[in-house]
Amino acid sequence: MPLASADLSSIPDGPVSVIVTVTDSAGNSSTANGSAEALFHKLPSATLVLPFGDGYLNLEESNTAQTLRGNTGISGSGQTVTVTLDAGTPNQVVFTGVLVDSLGGWSLPLSSTQLDAFTEGGHTITVTVADRAGNSSTSTNVTAALTLLAPDITEPLFGSDNILNIAEASGPIIISGTTNSTGSAQNIDLNGVIYQAVVTGSAWRVTLPANALSSLAESNDHKLVVTATDQAGNSSSDTVTFENDFHAPAVTLDTPFVGGDGLDYVESRAAQTLSGTSTGLEVGQKVTVTVNSHGYDTNIGVGVAAVHRSDNDDRDRGIG
Repeated sequence: MPLASADLSSIPDGPVSVIVTVTDSAGNSSTANGSAEALFHKLPSATLVLPFGDGYLNLEESNTAQTLRGNTGISGSGQTVTVTLDAGTPNQVVFTGVLVDSLGGWSLPLSSTQLDAFTEGGHTITVTVADRAGNSSTSTNVTAALTLLAPDITEPLFGSDNILNIAEASGPIIISGTTNSTGSAQNIDLNGVIYQAVVTGSAWRVTLPANALSSLAESNDHKLVVTATDQAGNSSSDTVTFENDFHAPAVTLDTPFVGGDGLDYVESRAAQTLSGTSTGLEVGQKVTVTVNSHGYDTNIGVGVAAVHRSDNDDRDRGIG
C-alpha cells in the first residue's frame, strides 16, 4: 500500500504504531500489529568546538594530551560519531574511541602520540554524526603550527660601541630584528617594560620613545629581551646585554695665553698653547677646541689636553 509523503511528513518523531486489519467476504476479520520509530524531524547537526582553544595546535600543546569536543545536535541512544583528520587525502586518519552521551555531547581524547598526525600546516577535521535511523551530518578546519620561533635582535643596539650615552637616551631609539615566522607578534621587554613592535613580513622594529631609557642606572649588564609569539601561541625569546654611560665628561680650560691679560701683538706672532684638564675621559680620547669658529683637534694626554696654535698653521695639533 503506497503512503503519500504528505501523510508521512505529518507523523511526529517517536514510536509509530501500525495496525493491519483484513476482512473476508463472509465478514471474518483478522488484525496484525507492528511498530516503527520515526526519526526525521530532529536530524543530527554535527558541531566541533574550536579545537585546541584557538584553532591552532602549537608545539607545547602537541606534547600533551588534548581533547576534541562537540555536539551531535540530537539526544537519545544509538548515536555514533566519527572523527577524521584530512579526509580523502593520503594522510587521512580516522580516530576511534569517540565518547557520546545521551544529550548529544561527544568527546575524543587524543594522546601526544596521536597528535603527531597533525604535521605543520593546515588540516581539516571532519566530524560525522549518525543517529540510529541512519540520518547523518558532517561538519571544520584546524591549523597546526609546530615551528618554534627564533627571534633575533640586530646589534649593536646603540651606535657602533653598543654603549647607550646621554644623547642617544634623550631621543627615540629604534630596536629591530627578524624572526623565522612571517607575521608573528613581537614584544620588546626592556627591564620589565613591554613595547609592541611593528611587524612587516619576518622583520620587526619598535621605536622606544624619547627618554624611555634615561632613568636607567649605570650598568654594563642591562638586559633587552625580545619575545616573539605567533597566532598559535608558540613563543620564544632572544636576549642581548648592553651598557649605558650617563656621566658626561668634565673639562677645564687654563687661562689662555701667557700673562692672562689677553692676546697681544707679540703673542699673536708666535705659536701659542691652550691647555686644560678633564675628568671622565680615557687617555687618547679626542678633544676639540674652537677659537673664533676655527676648530682644533687634540687628544687627552695624562690629565692634560693641549692645543698648539701658530700663525702659520691654524690646525697644528699637539698632545700635552
